[in-house]
Amino acid sequence: MMQWRGTFRSGSEVHHRLEDWRRQRTELPTSFAHVAQHRAIFGSPATCVAQIQALQQEGIAYFGCNFAFGGLAHDKVMRSMHLFAEAVMPHFRA
Repeated sequence: MMQWRGTFRSGSEVHHRLEDWRRQRTELPTSFAHVAQHRAIFGSPATCVAQIQALQQEGIAYFGCNFAFGGLAHDKVMRSMHLFAEAVMPHFRA
């Protein structure tokens, strides 16, 4: 999905089909290791806190979250959101 969206220089993917792009793309999908290192934060609450603090040290002031991805079951999404709210967010409240 990230690679596909990266091909749009204007507008959005609304009027395009992901499956069409997949049939004609020329590069392999982004590896899990790349996503883990450059695009995502996941792990224990302590790991998430440390990674977000590192972003703050780089000057990042805003952080957005997406807990529902990859077909994750709703109960797991809710559990992750609750855990994040209870164990990660308190480290960043003003």
